[in-house]
Amino acid sequence: MAWTISVCLPSGRAAELALERSQTLKEVKVKAQEVLGQKFLQLITEEGTFMDLRQNLDEAGLYHGASVQACVMTPLLHCTRSSFGLQVGHRLVTWGAALLEDHDGWDPPLQENVKEVKCTGLAFAALRTDGSVVCWGHPSFGGTMSVEALAAKAGDRRCTALCATVGAFAALLDDGSVIAWGSPQLGGVIGPDVAPLRDVVRLDATHGAFFATRAEGRTAVWGSWNPEKEVLEKLRDFRAVSGTQYARAVVLADGSILTSGNQAFGGDSSAVREHLKDAQALQASDHAFAAVLGAERRVVTWGHQRYGGDSSHVQLELFDVVQLEATRKAFAARRGDGRVICWGDPNHGGQPDEELQEQLCDVSHVVAGGRGFAALKTDGQVLFWGSRTYSGVALGARRVTTLVGAFGGAWAAVLEGGGLVAWGDPKSGGEVPPEVLELVESL
Repeated sequence: MAWTISVCLPSGRAAELALERSQTLKEVKVKAQEVLGQKFLQLITEEGTFMDLRQNLDEAGLYHGASVQACVMTPLLHCTRSSFGLQVGHRLVTWGAALLEDHDGWDPPLQENVKEVKCTGLAFAALRTDGSVVCWGHPSFGGTMSVEALAAKAGDRRCTALCATVGAFAALLDDGSVIAWGSPQLGGVIGPDVAPLRDVVRLDATHGAFFATRAEGRTAVWGSWNPEKEVLEKLRDFRAVSGTQYARAVVLADGSILTSGNQAFGGDSSAVREHLKDAQALQASDHAFAAVLGAERRVVTWGHQRYGGDSSHVQLELFDVVQLEATRKAFAARRGDGRVICWGDPNHGGQPDEELQEQLCDVSHVVAGGRGFAALKTDGQVLFWGSRTYSGVALGARRVTTLVGAFGGAWAAVLEGGGLVAWGDPKSGGEVPPEVLELVESL
């Protein structure tokens, strides 16, 4: 006799399913998604944890007439320079150049029990729910550390958080210590002053340096930056950090901004230093910085002019900025009224044409790729500008819920209803392989 199982959403909607007791929870989930017309469902136990989809109805303790709670998970998109990852709950599927290479240590495209994902330029790392870490990708970017090697580094300690520069990963362990792997020049090797620490509570990163905040507020730094002792003292309880390849900017505890590094990469902010107070947000292109400052949320820029370091021609329009994004050579600021203001290299999104600029209103979110921007409007429309490589032709009239752009020349989007599309350079993840689309159906 078939069993009837109800799958219920928090809204009160429910799917009444006729099932055999030998069927798995994965089959229950797929059927519920079909009946409810809703992708990315997760079945929830009474304790609020995700159910094991490998179990059948008997093994899960269900019975004829039972009800199962479900929630709709928000899909997350991750990207390296040349590959993408789609995370739904604790499952992650990846595709792109990383999966086409023939390197030892590259994992299959589907990862289970994933809690957190971080990316370097060409590698992924996933923190699992049991506190272990798995990584895959290019060897020079931290992608080939085996699970066994990571476990040996951590010993019996569990990982609680991950962080990444462009070429290395770092993991915060549950005893307050830190481990790292990847490019030594970009933070993959921890210095002797950092290795003994057991009071780290937070990790941050720029292009090539890691910042470890300790319990009493002091900061330890390693990687491409080796600050002097007096500079380290200023970093106590810092709020945020951003960086170009050879410079970095730090929002200090009092809201001022400290800059350091090569002048051509934005390391010298002396021309605007008196304005760098009460920082609310900070972004970097390849050679310049932009900061949102004060209660009026105005923008100040510095660095290489051709990379967005000069915003003088749009300065009067840069107020009430609620979101700031950067491509490699340009910036985009979304104001509270939904308008978007851009500056920098036109070929990287710094100067939309007049017709497009008129359409950049009622924008709810801006997304930056390596060479162009996308704006998600409140009516579901998506606008693209910048390099000709970036185009929204794959979307048509379909509404987008999540969007991300890779530096290598591709975009990926989750559509309303749960579809997945990608376009742009195929070598950078611009095509979703059929086997990946099949895996997405099971997420």
